[in-house]
Amino acid sequence: VQIQASVAFPGMLKRILSGVTSVGVWNLFTDPSYPLTMQYPSGWHFSAIDTYNTIFSNVQSQSPLSDQALQSEASFQIQIMPNANPTPLPIDQWFNAFFANGFPTPPMSITTTMINGQASIQLQTAEIGEHIHIYLIHNTDIVSLIYSLSATTFIPTYQQMINSLQLN
Repeated sequence: VQIQASVAFPGMLKRILSGVTSVGVWNLFTDPSYPLTMQYPSGWHFSAIDTYNTIFSNVQSQSPLSDQALQSEASFQIQIMPNANPTPLPIDQWFNAFFANGFPTPPMSITTTMINGQASIQLQTAEIGEHIHIYLIHNTDIVSLIYSLSATTFIPTYQQMINSLQLN
């Protein structure tokens, strides 16, 4: 909840509700082919692009790319990269080796962070709008989480989704 000065009633404040949904009314996604679970908002939809890619959104099917679609449609993707870390290396060493030849789009920032107690790498890119890419290790696989920063109202929702992620 945010408080903002009212334009219609000078000297008064108005309350603005955010787009964050209580985790208590969320659904549980269980990947049918990978030991992964994650909560997502009720009313949202998910679709498996293939065995290793699932997209979550607040719309059943995403609109053609436009500024309006970027501002109003959520897009959160889980991508599994099987056996991408066969040695296995710590996440920072894997990241440096995997991207040794550079990036398709130069990142705006790269940070090391923790997701549910596990070290991860987060990078921000400017590819058809700004995106966050998070890379986590699971055994010899890499789990990539990708979401758009275009519709800022969804960022707290994406964070709750990430915080609920369980790799078994």
